[in-house]
Amino acid sequence: QAIPGDEDRKTAGIEWLRQEWVSRFRTDTVSSAEGGDTVPLTALQGLVREHVVDRLTKAGLQLELTLAQDGSKVFCRVRAPMALLERKADELNHKLKFRGEVDPGPEFWRKSADQDAEGKPIFCEIVEESILYEKNQANELLEDLYRAGKVGPNDAAVFDEAEPTKKTLVA
Repeated sequence: QAIPGDEDRKTAGIEWLRQEWVSRFRTDTVSSAEGGDTVPLTALQGLVREHVVDRLTKAGLQLELTLAQDGSKVFCRVRAPMALLERKADELNHKLKFRGEVDPGPEFWRKSADQDAEGKPIFCEIVEESILYEKNQANELLEDLYRAGKVGPNDAAVFDEAEPTKKTLVA
């Protein structure tokens, strides 16, 4: 009953536990009432712990195991890597917030004193991106950015055959 899923998965889990029991304890009976041997509780706990750790790592989770100071318990810190969370969110069609390196949020962006028609602050970067430059101004700006190491050589000029769009004329 501790194994999630359909009956086939549960049956497979029980069979795995039976095989591991036989392999580790060299007996196919689990209690003295059935005429079997007894095993120390710590040995059983070790078997269960190894199974839990195995299942969690196979699921892609990262674990950090720590032994208690008195040695009586093992603590397990579980962490899901961001890539695993993103895949699962995609499967569930759940929207995640952008990572900080993709969009650090409104606190990062500079706000101007102006507001739009709805009373929301205007961000300077958005205003700067909407500016259209003349070709010679754009080339000078791109050259300065190239010298500063902000753009590569392929992006350091506006070409005659380029369609005059905001993307090609914006710095």
